[in-house]
Amino acid sequence: MFDVAILREAQIAFEGTVTSVDGAQGTLVVEHWYKGDDADAVVLTGGSEDMVSLIGAFPLEVGSSYLITATDGNVNFCGYSGPATPELRGYFDEAFGV
Repeated sequence: MFDVAILREAQIAFEGTVTSVDGAQGTLVVEHWYKGDDADAVVLTGGSEDMVSLIGAFPLEVGSSYLITATDGNVNFCGYSGPATPELRGYFDEAFGV
């Protein structure tokens, strides 16, 4: 079950758009930092096809925007990161007071 309190605990949270993908790894230009760093771009690894159904991971697609949280250098899946939908953006706004 999704919990905004758990989302709030993430060490890093941002919205970014994928500019390139190499295998499962993608580069995102950061459009907004909710919490954490201040880098202009972030390289991260999206989920494999097996992980999509297992933990709610997602493949990265060039031109798509994502809302990402991470803790200890690992992307938080299970609904706490994903494509930038109005619903997920609302949770981020609630969690991080934007």
